[in-house]
Amino acid sequence: MYLKNLPTLDELVFFLKDNIKIIITTTVLFFSIFLLGIGYTIYTDSKIDENTNVLEEQEVKLSELNQDIPFEAQLEPEEIKLIMKNLQKDEGMAFSFYMENDAGEPFLANSLMNELLTSEDVLKKIEEETDTSIDPSPELAVQVTLNPNTQVMTLKVGTGDKQKNQLIADAYFNMISNEDSSFFDNKAVYVVTEPEVIKSYEIESDSIPNSDLDINVEERFSYKKIILYTAIALIISIFGGIFIALIRNLLKKEVTDIYGFAFKDNDTILNISNNKYQNKDEKYDQMIHAILHPERDSKLILSEEELDNYIVEKLMDISNIKTNKNQNSILFSSSVSSVNPTLSFDEVIIICKKHSTTKKWYETQRELLKIYKSEIKVILI
Repeated sequence: MYLKNLPTLDELVFFLKDNIKIIITTTVLFFSIFLLGIGYTIYTDSKIDENTNVLEEQEVKLSELNQDIPFEAQLEPEEIKLIMKNLQKDEGMAFSFYMENDAGEPFLANSLMNELLTSEDVLKKIEEETDTSIDPSPELAVQVTLNPNTQVMTLKVGTGDKQKNQLIADAYFNMISNEDSSFFDNKAVYVVTEPEVIKSYEIESDSIPNSDLDINVEERFSYKKIILYTAIALIISIFGGIFIALIRNLLKKEVTDIYGFAFKDNDTILNISNNKYQNKDEKYDQMIHAILHPERDSKLILSEEELDNYIVEKLMDISNIKTNKNQNSILFSSSVSSVNPTLSFDEVIIICKKHSTTKKWYETQRELLKIYKSEIKVILI
C-alpha cells in the first residue's frame, strides 16, 4: 500500500473537526495531569520551606553534636543545608581555582579536595597560621564545590564570624595558590578569583556527604515560571490529543481521510466526504458524476454497503443503460468474488463510506482486483 500524500490544509481542518471530541478529551486529561504534577511540586517545595522555617525556629545546636561521629550521620540533609546557610550568611568568603594533573587533564575530585583541606595536618597548619580555630566543624565550615561546565573549583568558608572567615580563606588561598602541600606535587593550580565575600548563597548537593539533595535558595518557582510551565503543558497536551487521535484513526477498523487508499501509482482517489452539501441529493449527485465520468463501456461498482436507491436509479437514468448486461453496462456488487469471473471491466469504482467501510473489506477487494487490468477509481463519501 502506498503512503498517503501529505495532507492539505483543508484535510487537516476536517481531520481536527472529525476528531474534536477525542482531541479535547485527551487534551483536558493530559493538561490536568500536568497541572497536578506542577501543583504537587509546588506543594512539596512549600513543605520543604515550612520544614526549613521550623528548623530555623528550633535553632539546631551544633554544641550537641558528637564530635567523634561524622556530622552527616547525625543530621538530616535539610539541617546540614540550614547550618551551612547560617554559617555563610555573615559574609562568608570564597575563591575559585582550576587544577590539572601532570598529564594536563582537569582535576575534578572536589570531594578529595574537601578531605584534604579538612584533614588533621592541614587544619593544624591553617589554625596555627591564623591563630584561630575552625568552628563549629571543619566539614561544615569549609566546602569545595565543582562547576561541571567550567571545571573550576570554588572553596567557601563560613564560620559565622566575618573576621575568621577572612583569615581562614586567606590562609587556604595562600596554601593552594602556592601549592604548599605534597598533594600538589603532580598538579598545577591556576587561580581564577581571589578571596571575596559570597554575594549570593548557594550550596551544591555534592558538597553534602551522602546526599542527593539539590539545594538552591533561589526560588525554584515564580509566577513567570508557573505561567511558562502551564503554557508548555497546554501545548504538549494539545499535541498529545492530536497524536492520540491520529493513532486512533490509524488503528481504527474503518476507513478515514488519512487511510492510504492508493495501491498503485495510477489509482484515482476522490475524497468528497468533506464537501459542503445543501442536502443529501446534492451529495449523491456529486458521487454519481464521479462514477459516470469518464465514459466507459463497462464499469464495476463495488460497495460494502448497498447503495441508496436514488443513486442506482439516477445512474440508470443518466446513462440510459441497464444493469447486469455484458455490453454498455454498470454492474453493482459488494465483492469482486461475487462477480462472474468471465466478465472484464474498463473501470472499477470502489465506493467507501468514511467511518463505515471496513479496511479489511477494502484491502480484500484490492487484492482480488490484482488480476484485473481495469482502471481503478476510489470515491470516499
